[in-house]
Amino acid sequence: GKLASMESMAGGGVSQPDDDDVGKERRGGGGSTVELEVAELVAQACEGWYGMQERSDLEERLYQLCVKGDARGVETLLGAVARAREEGRAVRFDVAARLWDEQQRHRSPLEAAVEEGLVDVARLILAQPGADVRVSLLYTAAEKGDTDMAALLLEHDLLEQQALNPRSTVLQDVIGVALCREELAFADYLRARRPQQPFAPADVRGPIVTDSPRGLEWLLADSPQLATAPDEEGVTPLLLACDVGQPRAAAVLLRYAPASQRAGLWRFYDQPVHAACRSGCLDCVRLVLQHGGRADAWCLLGPAAWQSAHPAIHAELRKHGGGAFASQALLHLLPLFSGLVLLGRFALMALLSPLIILAHVLA
Repeated sequence: GKLASMESMAGGGVSQPDDDDVGKERRGGGGSTVELEVAELVAQACEGWYGMQERSDLEERLYQLCVKGDARGVETLLGAVARAREEGRAVRFDVAARLWDEQQRHRSPLEAAVEEGLVDVARLILAQPGADVRVSLLYTAAEKGDTDMAALLLEHDLLEQQALNPRSTVLQDVIGVALCREELAFADYLRARRPQQPFAPADVRGPIVTDSPRGLEWLLADSPQLATAPDEEGVTPLLLACDVGQPRAAAVLLRYAPASQRAGLWRFYDQPVHAACRSGCLDCVRLVLQHGGRADAWCLLGPAAWQSAHPAIHAELRKHGGGAFASQALLHLLPLFSGLVLLGRFALMALLSPLIILAHVLA
């Protein structure tokens, strides 16, 4: 036996197990490493091994698998938990548990899957009872323009009831988020889910403030009446665009405003010309004046406002208002001078009256 052993060693050494044999040995003759790890974590969760620990390792492992996008691992873990519960074992596990990760983000596994765009992982979690389903997930999908994720979320009964309810504005709000990011394909998909629901004048604000002309044009193509419709405070979209200094949004609004309604944009006391001058947006000033804005309307705010405007804006206003434009602002000083003269006369009479009375008494 010793001789045979020596001969085998001399002929090629001791035979080593190949990688497959090592893998089988580590897997215990069957099952994957993930399955063994999950089985151990489920056993610990059933035995109350974690004591007063806030989160079990099973919940942390689910979160890690979601972040990695390991749909197969997530399916293995959730299946092991389901089988343990079917056997009547009390597993300490919450699929909606929120955990802190290395980037200091506090989120649930479903939130992580939606933010990372992992549709397969999100589908597995949504199928679990007690999943962390909330409307904010739709907003997250809208910010990323993830149509597949939105379709998956809207398949869930809770989100479908909240988003597609005729009395709810959730879908319009989510579309607004997509328009601000100019995710037009996403907006088209959501709009097709409920085409009858009208948009409100307040929905125009987002694309204007975020300088999203393509999103604004999509909205006006759907609802052209919003181009001139004031909001609850009486602010027209054009006035808002000039106030925040967004010439591209102003150009889209003027293009969609009918000629018959465009004159109504200049009837407000606080006209777009005022707003454009206040924001210092020369392009907005030039654009508004070219489409019928009154250059002399700036005088209504008085000389102080004229002096605070940029010199380039002065030149543009003079080009459209003539040389008399600046002098018109001085006319607003006349009431001030008249008031000062009248006040001076009263003050002089108040000072001289006692002297006049004293002179009569002495006489």
